[in-house]
Amino acid sequence: MKSLNLFSIRRSYILTSLLFVLFISACQTEPVEKREYGWFDFVVPDLDTTVNVVDMSFLNIGDAGGSGFITLKDGHFADGNGEKIRFFGTNLTFSSSFPDKETAALIAGRLRKLGMNVVRFHHMDMRSVPQGIWDKEMKDLDPGQLDKLDWLVYQLKIHGIYSNINTHVSRTYPGMDYKGEEQFDFGKTIDQFYRPYIEMQKEYAKKLLTHRNPYTGNSYADEPAVAFVEVNNENSLLSGWAHLPDLNKEHKASLISQWKEWLNSNPKYRNNQGLKNDLMGIIKNYDVSSTDLQKEMNTDSLKVVTVEIGKFSRKDNKLIDSIPWVPGFSGDIINKESTVFVYVRKVLKPEVKELNEARGLITADYQNYLEKEWIASLRAKYPVDVKKDVLAKIK
Repeated sequence: MKSLNLFSIRRSYILTSLLFVLFISACQTEPVEKREYGWFDFVVPDLDTTVNVVDMSFLNIGDAGGSGFITLKDGHFADGNGEKIRFFGTNLTFSSSFPDKETAALIAGRLRKLGMNVVRFHHMDMRSVPQGIWDKEMKDLDPGQLDKLDWLVYQLKIHGIYSNINTHVSRTYPGMDYKGEEQFDFGKTIDQFYRPYIEMQKEYAKKLLTHRNPYTGNSYADEPAVAFVEVNNENSLLSGWAHLPDLNKEHKASLISQWKEWLNSNPKYRNNQGLKNDLMGIIKNYDVSSTDLQKEMNTDSLKVVTVEIGKFSRKDNKLIDSIPWVPGFSGDIINKESTVFVYVRKVLKPEVKELNEARGLITADYQNYLEKEWIASLRAKYPVDVKKDVLAKIK
């Protein structure tokens, strides 16, 4: 019995030791969290709509747009009653603009509880279903996505929350072959002047804004719960001005053609300093031939500029000889009724000329050589003896 009891005791000891080791090991796997005094977990539920002391839904009274459209009054936004209104809201981007119907109601309720009164629908136009508003072919609006958007806008409206609809944000147009040119992402800058892209913007905006929401009964163009429509996001011709020399051939031609058309319709600017500055910028930055540049800027009835581009040596051109030979623009050179300026791209070191460059000099020198040889042969064959005393008597 003693041996049995001893075995039992030893076994209990071993089991107890094992459990103690496991307990220690388990405790050591959990990180030791050090907290500053007074800090505690504070979890904000993402779709909480319960009524409590932090409920700010009292700020949104009635339907959004219930009193009429948002207008401007004395430099401030005003509701349909003419009362000043301040907007506080958030973005819904990409697929978050198209939740299922149950989630849409919860989103609207949650935003209302947070005191928000506007939602900005952003980047809807970038992708196809289910991430965006386009169908799979990216050619038309997807009916299913539109229905989800309609229901969400309706839920926002009855919860007192306005909508801010963005039309062009991140849609990529066809023919956008600008790798590494972030400035032109999504057609930025280019769709400010390139007519095909402008027409595509108009077509998309028309489809979206004239679409009738079956839940509100209004098209988005006639919906008072739509406070704003952003036509084109973060986009300007001026913001991309420094990158215009990097435009591809088609987009560059469109821009210069429109500039020329404007210049022709505003003749008072033809002799303006601004015209000269523009020409200097084009000649400096654009890789074009003189023929291309003149074709773009002149018309059959109006010759605005004459351009000569090439390599020049001393005595090739009097105007070029008259300026300092250093890279950059010369000062104005008044030549009869025209103003001329020279842009020196580079001063080349002396070098052997190519045949096409030296052809004229070679031909002239060879002609001089032939003429001298011919005269020498004539003198050798037909000696000339001038009687100076007789020549002096001739009157």
